Amino acid sequence: MAIWKDKYLVLLTQWGCVKMDLDTEKITQTFDGGKQYGNHCFLIDSQDYIWITTGRVINKINLNNQEDRTVFRCGENGLGNQPVSAIYEDKKDVSSSERSEPDSICMMRRTILSVDILPKTV
Repeated sequence: MAIWKDKYLVLLTQWGCVKMDLDTEKITQTFDGGKQYGNHCFLIDSQDYIWITTGRVINKINLNNQEDRTVFRCGENGLGNQPVSAIYEDKKDVSSSERSEPDSICMMRRTILSVDILPKTV
């Protein structure tokens, strides 16, 4: 659950991600057209992006412009192969002049992913 823009309560249900207007208590779909991008956990970061996961796929979606979407898959581009169990944001800001990486990679590094590491069964 998360409060977004002091106006909405965003939460996951068995039917997907929804938002409730805190003034009217009306519940609506979070994403345009009722699309669902994850059902496991999510984070709304300080730049109004929702990072939402199915566990093995992470969608980073701009809540103000949902066409601005990036997909990260476990096991690709340096992301571990374990399912994501929680997402956190590191609030420490690094100025763009100090960055040696593109913004998307920098943002990925600022967003901390917690993974489940389960022992292999024999």
